[in-house]
Order: sequence, then structure tokens, then C-alpha cells
Amino acid sequence: MELLAVYYNYEGEFESKPRELECVTDNFEKWFKKLNNGRRAEGQMEYEKYEFDVEPISPILYNKEAK
Repeated sequence: MELLAVYYNYEGEFESKPRELECVTDNFEKWFKKLNNGRRAEGQMEYEKYEFDVEPISPILYNKEAK
């Protein structure tokens, strides 16, 4: 399973805060859609995909069974 680290990129907004980890997911598209659905329901502006950096990660897992 490929896992993705999703960072909000503050580039250009805050010089001292370049980006912030938002989540780790296996499906960026579903996460992004759910995020914007929630924002829309709250009357907020939707995010654009370019506002996020998405990077594959390779965690080191020691427990083989999911809990």
C-alpha cells in the first residue's frame, strides 16, 4: 500500500512557516474531496490542489497485524 504525506504549503503567505503536515493518506483525491465538502458545508472557500505538496512515504512498520 502506498501512503502519501499531504502538506499545506504556506509559501508566499508566511515566511517562517513554509508548510504544515495535514495528514497521511492512501488516497489524496478522496481526502481532498472530503476536505472541500466540509469547507463548502461550513461556507468557506474550497482549497485548490496546488496549495498542497503530496509526497510518498515509506513507513517502517514492526507490527504486521492491523489493530
